[in-house]
Amino acid sequence: MDKYRRQTREDGALRLGPSEFSMEIADLDRLIKKYKFKDALPLAETLQTKLQG
Repeated sequence: MDKYRRQTREDGALRLGPSEFSMEIADLDRLIKKYKFKDALPLAETLQTKLQG
């Protein structure tokens, strides 16, 4: 991954929410990278609910 894309991803992850969600965001990122969308969907929904509340 080139330097620009890495920086953009890091900035995007930081904007998603507080550090208390960093592990969940990392898990979601890992699943999506492996094209495991069925496994990622429940995690994404849970994370979305936590971020809204």
